[in-house]
Amino acid sequence: VLNSSAMIGRFITYIQNSSNISSIDYFRDRDEQEGKNTGLKTLTDLKEQLPAIEINDKSEAYSEYKDLNEWLVSVRGYRQI
Repeated sequence: VLNSSAMIGRFITYIQNSSNISSIDYFRDRDEQEGKNTGLKTLTDLKEQLPAIEINDKSEAYSEYKDLNEWLVSVRGYRQI
């Protein structure tokens, strides 16, 4: 689980050095709804730097929310910690 775009470089290096990884399910932030683009930027970076890896953008599952955590809190009743 990658929970911060600040770690994206290390994550990409790890994936590039792991021959057994062929796909990634990516639950990106949907900050573009608030004028930000960190989720889309990271998605683009992953696709460009890992062309042999299938990147599955799973954010449509919570399209009305800014991220997976907000969806879990709202829909599932989980508390933020």
